[in-house]
Amino acid sequence: MSDHPAESKRLLSHTIAEWACALKYEHLSPAAIQAAKLFWFDSIGCALGGSQQDDAKILLKRYRAMGGGNGTATAFVSGFKMNPVDAAFLNGAKSRPSCEILRSALS
Repeated sequence: MSDHPAESKRLLSHTIAEWACALKYEHLSPAAIQAAKLFWFDSIGCALGGSQQDDAKILLKRYRAMGGGNGTATAFVSGFKMNPVDAAFLNGAKSRPSCEILRSALS
């Protein structure tokens, strides 16, 4: 049994990553560009609002207590430096509750 998967068996994440890396702005339709802008602004707004929620403050406090502060990725709003995996988790945790509250209010 081989330690490496067969070359013909490609992971979906690899296929998507190749597509994303080859994508150029000129390939996008005006509707896709507009949707991406709206998604980006929505995500930033939710992260800003979510960063003030108690659960996000507790998570940030815990990460600060564990040390760090010198990673290669940044937590939104606080500017705290941490490793990319933890930053993605913390930033996602900040964004999700705020967006759910906002979207339910607008529905």
